[in-house]
This record gives sequence, structure tokens and C-alpha cells, in this order.
Amino acid sequence: MTAQLSDSRRNLAAAQTELRAASDAQAKVHAHREKLLDVGRRHTELRRQLEQAQQAHSQALVAWASAGAEGDAPSPAPGLEKLAKDVATAERSASAGDQAARDFQGEVDAAAQVCAQALDRLRAARREVLAEVAVPLIAEYRTSKASAESLLQHVFGLQAIARELSTEVPSIGTLTGSIASAMNFHPVLAPGGAQASRDAWKRLVADLFDDATAELGQPPNTIDPHAHLQKPVA
Repeated sequence: MTAQLSDSRRNLAAAQTELRAASDAQAKVHAHREKLLDVGRRHTELRRQLEQAQQAHSQALVAWASAGAEGDAPSPAPGLEKLAKDVATAERSASAGDQAARDFQGEVDAAAQVCAQALDRLRAARREVLAEVAVPLIAEYRTSKASAESLLQHVFGLQAIARELSTEVPSIGTLTGSIASAMNFHPVLAPGGAQASRDAWKRLVADLFDDATAELGQPPNTIDPHAHLQKPVA
């Protein structure tokens, strides 16, 4: 399919491939950095658990003392000593992890820059495709308008010579007036047509982000709001 694409669409497809590769690379770099930061998060969580356990033990001691301090003092929660050791170990690992994350920031920034540059190239390539899509529509419009103008002038050619034919053609003025009335044609977009066109372009822009073959939807229909008033030419 790529071989059948225009130059601008091939450029867009290449930019899409480049962005996907850059995004995948950035995701891997971020995943690596998150693992380094997880070391620090583990220390924070363990520290929170230790502080809660210590606070609970302190409250138990206060309650025991307030009750007369009879019997043995409340023992620390099971595992508190191990938790304290885990916190100390995690703290050392967190310090190393934070430093590693800072050292790794250069790769994170570089990956982000590559991704941003790839996105810029995709947007520029998409702009070229949008211009390409508009070209045949403009050509068709110009051809249709030229044809309409030609027909308009051709039809009104009879009106221009009506005086010359007044003897040859009875009531020719009435006829040319009827023709002029019939030519008074001002079509408008069907209800919702303007929004439909805008939506079609929006969909195309969105689709071209990852589909170089996306096409613009069909133009809206038009209606003649005065069709019911039109009388036969006579």
C-alpha cells in the first residue's frame, strides 16, 4: 500500500513510524527511571509504616503508664525491630537510587527531545497531506464555477438580444423574465452541513496522526430553499 501513496503521504507514513519508535524508546527510558525512583518510594512507605508502629507503641506505653504502670510494659509490635532495619537499609538504597535517577535524567531528557522532534516532523508532514487533499477540491470548485458562469452567460444571451427578436418571437420579454427568474438560484448547505464539513476535516486531521491513507469525508449536500416557488419556464 505504501508504494501507492503520494510523496507527501509517504513522508507522513515515515514520520509516523519514526514517532512510534521514538515513543517506544521514551517509554523504556521512563520505565527504567521509574524503577530507580521506586527504590525511594519503598523507603518512604517503609518509613511511614515504621512511624505508625512506633506511634502505636508510644500510645500504648502512655496508656499503660496512665493506668498505673502495673504489670509489664507493652511490648513493641512484632516485627518492629526488623522494620526499623529494613528502613535503614532502604534509606541507603534510596539515596543511591535518587543519585542514579539524577544521573539518568540526561537520557530521559534526550528521549523526550527525540520524541518531540519526531512529533514536529509528523505534524509538518500532516500539513502537507492536508494541502494535497485540498488541491483537487479547489480544482473541482474552479471548474464548476467556470462552467456555471459559462452557462449563466449563455442563457442570458437570449435576454441580450430580446429587443432584436421582439417581432420574430411573441412576448419574448415575458419569456426572458421567466428565464431570469429560473436562473435566480442560490443553493445553501443542507441543515448541519457546515458542521459536518468541519467534523470531516477534524476526523481527517485526527486519523492522519497514525494512518497515512486516511481520506476526507464527502462534502455536504445543498438544497434550494426557494424550490417550491419555482415556476416552469414559459
